[in-house]
Amino acid sequence: SDDALADDFARPDSTALGNWVEPAGDLAVRGGRLAAVGSGVNVALAAGAAPANVSVSARVTVFAPAGTGLVGFAGVVARYQGPGNAGYYLGTLVGVN
Repeated sequence: SDDALADDFARPDSTALGNWVEPAGDLAVRGGRLAAVGSGVNVALAAGAAPANVSVSARVTVFAPAGTGLVGFAGVVARYQGPGNAGYYLGTLVGVN
């Protein structure tokens, strides 16, 4: 069966994520994108989804303002077991300026 999940976050800015849960951190929909509210690790998961074998993809923007020395991370999670920020596979992109 096709159990694909898609979300373009094309809705008004909100801290309510709809069909997503946040086991770690704090995220919000801002400007049609899912964005971290604060620093640190932020994880959002599709509510009720727990497939063992999946393929995941996302279109991401890594925020690391030029000249600041900040590092930004964005990625996708698969096979989340928890709790919090633990027990999952992670594919990450890193931006350094």
